[in-house]
Amino acid sequence: MIQDDQRAAPTFWLTMIIGLGLAALALVPVEPHQDRCGEAGVVFDAACALAGAEITLEGQPPCEPIAGQRRNRCGQRPWQWVGRAAASVGPGTLDGLWVHAAPSGRRLRLYFRDVPLAGKLVGRFGLAASAGVGSPVMLQVRAAGADVLLLESADELSARAFAVDLPGDVSRGDLEISVWARDDNRRMALLDLAIEGDAEEAP
Repeated sequence: MIQDDQRAAPTFWLTMIIGLGLAALALVPVEPHQDRCGEAGVVFDAACALAGAEITLEGQPPCEPIAGQRRNRCGQRPWQWVGRAAASVGPGTLDGLWVHAAPSGRRLRLYFRDVPLAGKLVGRFGLAASAGVGSPVMLQVRAAGADVLLLESADELSARAFAVDLPGDVSRGDLEISVWARDDNRRMALLDLAIEGDAEEAP
């Protein structure tokens, strides 16, 4: 089951057309997230900073915020959005950002400006347990124009953890996150990403 932080209704069903069939996901409100931003040692959290991000899907205008919801619409299909979500990934729950891969291998990009980069990039990346069979989902992260992470999703039975030291020669800069796959067959990817570092570098 995929949880969403929409609070307008207690429970609702979202029906998505996928391939030749139909799949239904139960979306329910999520209790207030215990975000790492604000905690000692965390200077940036992608989910917390989403409101200030530039979100684009390759080949189309920037994704637009959806009124009354902490998410951005990135296409006409119901699942083409980016926002806070939690879902079963393997034996546990991954609480972070919904970053479903787009059709035709197009890249979904999240661009954060002037981020504190002195520290370590940490998090988890994986597919929801209800994902279909398809190609792996790719995650790429660039910091101040340099590649710092390229990761391929595991299957729906697990999430891949990462911890990468960021270049030490830049204290602040732009952070770019890209997600893509060769197909969009229920590529229900979720990403939990943060930077751990010196609290004095935080905004």
